Amino acid sequence: MHTVAAPALNLRFSVHVTVSGPLDLGATARGHRRVIPITGGTFTYHAPSGELVAGTVLPIGADFQNLLSEELTHLQASYVLEDRDEQRILVENSGIRHGDVQTIAAINRGDAVAPDSVYFTTTPVLSSSDARYAWVTNRVFVAKAIREPDSVSLFFFEVE
Repeated sequence: MHTVAAPALNLRFSVHVTVSGPLDLGATARGHRRVIPITGGTFTYHAPSGELVAGTVLPIGADFQNLLSEELTHLQASYVLEDRDEQRILVENSGIRHGDVQTIAAINRGDAVAPDSVYFTTTPVLSSSDARYAWVTNRVFVAKAIREPDSVSLFFFEVE
């Protein structure tokens, strides 16, 4: 039997996504559904070389939520990052947000909550046609997220 070390995690993107209020679709046959429009934001790319590249989150996309219980939400967000050279990266981000009933109710009302009171983790899948970013298509990322009243901060880590 072989021994395998746990993979290292390297911060590659710090993303701050601004959002508008939710469109609540209510209880459906597939759960309670909400759509949160993405209105913009900023990001920093932490290149493997150590270079930092700043850019914006384009004001397109949304976070499609399925509130499975009063404590658990599945999330599926899609949006686009654009650097200062107008090169783009598509982000397709799935994850879960879990906390106690009071904390999740506060988030759903748009209230601020302590970040450590919520488990908010995602698995972003990235795509780009630009040579500088093409490598991201061939990597697995995990992200930790922090929900704020009108934004979400995410930290994408490359899994080595």
